[in-house]
Amino acid sequence: MAVDVGTINFTINNNLCYLWQYDNAVNLTSLMNFKDNFLTICVQNFWEDFFQNIFNIQTANTFGLELWGETLGIARPQYTNSDNETVYFTDNMYRKLLLASILKFNSNASVASINDFLRFFFGSENKPVLFKNNYDMTAEIVFYYSPTLEDMAVFNNPDFLPLPTGVEIKKTIIDQNSVFGFNGSGLTGFNTGTFVG
Repeated sequence: MAVDVGTINFTINNNLCYLWQYDNAVNLTSLMNFKDNFLTICVQNFWEDFFQNIFNIQTANTFGLELWGETLGIARPQYTNSDNETVYFTDNMYRKLLLASILKFNSNASVASINDFLRFFFGSENKPVLFKNNYDMTAEIVFYYSPTLEDMAVFNNPDFLPLPTGVEIKKTIIDQNSVFGFNGSGLTGFNTGTFVG
């Protein structure tokens, strides 16, 4: 589910605009060099900045993210931070939400698709999250780490996950530092096996 907007070369070379036989024409080359400098400063740099700060959502600055939000119809949400203050999403949180709304267009809301989706957003940050079907019209998001308030604010936003319709979603947090259990047993301990009498 990698997102790649590609590489665009904004370099402008005016030397290709006139014939080689005019290379020694002083006035013409001077004029073309002046034009080349103008195009580099006013056109090439503009498009490079536009691509970096606005068009590429993965590198967009605050202004660029606000434009993306207007385009996608998703205003910057608020959440309650650890000081009980209502604050707006940071750029990083808002970027995840906007990217999610775009990537949801390619999701079929299957378990595999949602797990790929979560891996894309949190795999690089070493925050293991798993989506599983409970086969009773409920599904579960399992956090194998202690999510921050910011993580939960993004997860709880209705625009984030591509969820299947009519399925109740539960959230479970498993702190691996405080859990004991045997590998492959669903983290069960002693005296909980099939043959316990």
